[in-house]
Amino acid sequence: MLKNTEYFKTIVETKNISKAAAQLYISQPALSVYLSNLEKSLGSKLFDRSKTPLTLTYAGKVYYDYVLRYENLLTQMKRDFDVFAGKDVGRLRIGMSHWTSLYFVSRVLPLFAKQYPFVEIQLMQVGVNYLEQALRNNRLDVCIMHTAFLDPTITYYALTDERILLFCPADSQLAKEHPTSFEHPAHMDVRLLSGMPILCTEEEQVLRRQVNNLFSKYNIEPYYRITATSSFTLVELTAAGMGCSFIPEFGEYFQRDLSRLAVYTVDSPIFSWPLYAAKNKTTELSALALDFIQLTKTVLQNETNPFYLDP
Repeated sequence: MLKNTEYFKTIVETKNISKAAAQLYISQPALSVYLSNLEKSLGSKLFDRSKTPLTLTYAGKVYYDYVLRYENLLTQMKRDFDVFAGKDVGRLRIGMSHWTSLYFVSRVLPLFAKQYPFVEIQLMQVGVNYLEQALRNNRLDVCIMHTAFLDPTITYYALTDERILLFCPADSQLAKEHPTSFEHPAHMDVRLLSGMPILCTEEEQVLRRQVNNLFSKYNIEPYYRITATSSFTLVELTAAGMGCSFIPEFGEYFQRDLSRLAVYTVDSPIFSWPLYAAKNKTTELSALALDFIQLTKTVLQNETNPFYLDP
């Protein structure tokens, strides 16, 4: 059923059997016989012949989608076996946000590179909106990302739920009244933040949307004192006493003076967001990409101390 797919694709592209036959350097009757036999084998008409130019029926659109996926799969299979046969060192294009990459670059990539020492790794570190666009344009093989809205053109594989922690200045009255530790964060009633200065990412960023939803859940009108694109900046400003901030757990920040910070969990169930591996829905994952995702899952399952703190 999926033989001579180039014939079918050319008919779709030209919308005319005679033009398609000319492009394929075969006779028009031979191409008509091919299409007739294909439709008989499928039990469905693929083109509406009552219209000019030819248009795909619903069954034709479904078959065309299978053709594209089939050809992508064949291409990917050849690439994978070229790697196994030593004809190609292979390449994996990975996308992550700057903040998320701090965790994965130090924990997952060294293990992956040890398993595939000659594979070229291209790492794109940009915001989620840019990552999704790069996936849609086939500029990336796989992304590690959070998102507030699932894109229908992208396939998502759930990896884990990551806590979003509340960071407060350690010398604030709130922190003094609620002792906590990085190893075992205490739980904070989010309603205590009403009227307090909050430091957060900008409106269009996924983290800000999650925080907005949290405050909305408790009918709190947040006082956003400072907005910034970088979570690194938010952590530094929190340590400097400018306000409280919400920071994803897996981002290993550069602020080493932990005595300046107090960390808490909030909400019930605990405030968190899903972490995904994602790919373009129209492409197939390579063996390299599948191994990378599986390795990522394994590391996450075994991770017990994301901040490298002594127990």
